[in-house]
Amino acid sequence: MSQQRSHSDSNRKRIRERLVSYLTPSRRPLLFILFAALSLAAAGGFINTRIIYPAFTNIIIEGISDDAKRIASHLLPPALKHTSLVSERLTPRFFGDIYKLENDFGLIKVKIISFKGTVIYSTDPDDIGSQSCAHFAQRSGKKAVFTQLLKLNQRSMDGDTFLAEVVETYIPITSGDRFLGAFELYFDITKRMQHLHRLVTYSTIAMGALASALIITVLILIRKETSRQKAQEKAEALKEEVDRITRHDLKSPVAGILSGLTYLESFTELTDEQTAIAADMRKAANTALNLMTRSLDLFKMETGTYTFEPVPVDIPVTCQRAITDLGELARTRGVILTLNEPTEPTTALADETLCYLTIANLLKNAIEASTVGDTVMIDFASKDRITVAISNPAEVSADIKSTFFDKYSTSGKQSGTGIGTYSARLMARTMNGDLTMTSSKANGTTVTLTLPKE
Repeated sequence: MSQQRSHSDSNRKRIRERLVSYLTPSRRPLLFILFAALSLAAAGGFINTRIIYPAFTNIIIEGISDDAKRIASHLLPPALKHTSLVSERLTPRFFGDIYKLENDFGLIKVKIISFKGTVIYSTDPDDIGSQSCAHFAQRSGKKAVFTQLLKLNQRSMDGDTFLAEVVETYIPITSGDRFLGAFELYFDITKRMQHLHRLVTYSTIAMGALASALIITVLILIRKETSRQKAQEKAEALKEEVDRITRHDLKSPVAGILSGLTYLESFTELTDEQTAIAADMRKAANTALNLMTRSLDLFKMETGTYTFEPVPVDIPVTCQRAITDLGELARTRGVILTLNEPTEPTTALADETLCYLTIANLLKNAIEASTVGDTVMIDFASKDRITVAISNPAEVSADIKSTFFDKYSTSGKQSGTGIGTYSARLMARTMNGDLTMTSSKANGTTVTLTLPKE
């Protein structure tokens, strides 16, 4: 059971890492376009079939309903406009007009209903004399025009079926509140609906093709971007490996220089000037050796191969050591260094060298960011974890505030490499701690180091 849970957690972690790798800043616009294209492809058919097609169908039906009103008004002789409709009052001219309207307007059926609800005329002789359901609907108080679309083989109000798409329109004839009769007109709209269906189909296909082309284009761009990133990562990995090998190989010549200086100092009579030069050379060689060793350690931390062996570290003592070493830099710049003594023990479980390098790095940055007369302050707290807060009055530049701890992020320093804060946070996290920063014009900048308590 525990193995299955571990396997499931591993899969979830792998999926999260893959998603994070895809959501890189360079890919986000492409992924947004891809999402938009997929949404367009999914929504195109839905919009056409569920919104556009019904909307245009309603326009056709409303147009036919208006035509039906005008036809009914045209068919009704002036003498019958205020008289109940009965078969005896229908003239031969009236029947001739109906015949012409059937041919001119695509009417496939016409019914005339008397004031009693009986069909007194129909283009289908079998309907004459039957009772119209529409009349009884009107007698219940519904005296408005009624229109509906009948699909293929769908029944009308009176039970008729058609082998076409038909619009059935019922037009009541009234005088005041009195029902005089009604017309029922049936229009064949099969060709119109077929034409509309073709237009909607072509529109859906066009939208789908556009979305597909956009999706294919974005996928190609994402593939190219992925290949570029992989090549860049490979190049960076190769560069790091070459740098690591170079730094490692350089340690031997530097060690040789130090051995040579030791020999000269031990077995050769040097003048005062030569002794001073030898001392400067030894200092430079030691600095180079320390930098190479530190660089190799950072590489191990980045790749997760650094061996961290925690020991108790007195943090205030480490801070005082960093202040002593950076005292000359602070005096040169006219910056005051203040260490507020802790009120309780502040011993961390950490690496003494990494602690010193982290604090010295942050303190050096704070001094360099300050101006003459500024105070750089170090405060401590000891609750669940050890906290070291290094503050200075200057605000971090806006262009690097969001990338303060990123590698190669620097601003305003001519000789800055942009790895100081990056390496400091890397070392803090290697010791199971962390590094955070807050900065504002009113409160200045505070970088806070947290470490596990002993």
